[in-house]
Amino acid sequence: TQTFERQKTPGGTLLFGVWGTDQQRLWAVGGELTNPDRGGAVWRFNGTEWVDDPTVLEARPEGLPTLYKVWGTGPNDVYASGQRGVVLHFDGARWISIPTGVVRPLFTIHGDATRVVATGGQFEGVILELEGDSFVDRTPAGAPQMNGVFVLGGGPAAAVGAGGAFARRGADAWEMQPAVATSKPADFHAAWLDASGGVWAVGGDLTVDLTYGVLGYAGTAAIGREFVAEPCAPGVSGQAATVSYIRDIYPLFRRSGCLNSRCHTGPVPEPGYDLRTYQGLFGPGLEARSFGMCDVVPGNPRASFLIEKLGPEPRSGVRMPNGFPPLRDEQIAMVYTWIREGAINDTPPPGRPFTRGDADADGRFIITDPIALLLHLFIGGRAPACLAAADANDDGALGIDDAIYSLNFLFTGGPAPEAPFPACGQDPTPGDVECDASKCE
Repeated sequence: TQTFERQKTPGGTLLFGVWGTDQQRLWAVGGELTNPDRGGAVWRFNGTEWVDDPTVLEARPEGLPTLYKVWGTGPNDVYASGQRGVVLHFDGARWISIPTGVVRPLFTIHGDATRVVATGGQFEGVILELEGDSFVDRTPAGAPQMNGVFVLGGGPAAAVGAGGAFARRGADAWEMQPAVATSKPADFHAAWLDASGGVWAVGGDLTVDLTYGVLGYAGTAAIGREFVAEPCAPGVSGQAATVSYIRDIYPLFRRSGCLNSRCHTGPVPEPGYDLRTYQGLFGPGLEARSFGMCDVVPGNPRASFLIEKLGPEPRSGVRMPNGFPPLRDEQIAMVYTWIREGAINDTPPPGRPFTRGDADADGRFIITDPIALLLHLFIGGRAPACLAAADANDDGALGIDDAIYSLNFLFTGGPAPEAPFPACGQDPTPGDVECDASKCE
């Protein structure tokens, strides 16, 4: 039986990709989620230990962004891709930066001896192919964010992405195929091609509901099994007993730092446990799953991994909330009581639909939206037509940080507003700000 053993590394950076040819030529890449533009890392295993690769900073003296994937055809032909549209190439002696012409993130890079392809994007997709000393845009019209790509030696290639998106490389160009239709979101994140050209894709939903995954196949073979992942069952909706989810539990997690710290929210909540929604609270997150538990079991707090994580000695990781003062005994008792009483969801009916970021409710997310918020905050201007939409970072309050968040997305490639975005929808989190008007009506 083989088991994993944690290895000593040059730091604690989160790693997203690993590739190599043997134990003397092995690379791992990643970066800091809180510093995606300059927190990147490239580590090399030299046969004995993991070390920083010193030549990578020569390729990006302005700062190394987070890198998501690394791949190559051999020890002297290695590529890495990541944030800010960065692609780096290692020729056996040093890393160099290859022009891509984009600043949106590139999540995957793959290829063969004749073709190298990088995919990514942010809502709108990107498919790039290496030609000579730079990448050229080969994105087909209408492509959404494309997260994964695989090139089969000898020609066929496929890319997959958000909303079950699927594209094949034809003789002359990339062509979008009919998207996979499922009852739940099916955002594909990686792909593999078998020898017959069949495409295997995996993913799920990394935005709101992390309790299930998907595995899809496109090809001529008859696949005789279904892959089913059952989420942990939530409680029922109704009137709260002595402890309320909407008045007590959700505000407690927000005040304690579980949401404000971005630990259990955002695109990649830690560790796969999303506290933004009532449904996400039940998990299982990765730690609970490792013990065969759910984070919350309605009516049974002793079987709920969340109670263990709030206590002083959890079996996995550190006590929550990480980096903030622990909850007081009476606060933990309140969570315990809420679970024992059935973990009831007493969230009021959904309010008016809106698009986050569209503060002035004109149906567009442009510079006039953060300006409208700043005018309201500092010179007594008219309040935004939709306060919930103006709350771009979804922290339950309006402030200058919302305007900065919007401006960073619009002009510097920063993170997108929280859901609902870019389309109209209901607020997935219980909000402290409401919406009186929007273009979704």
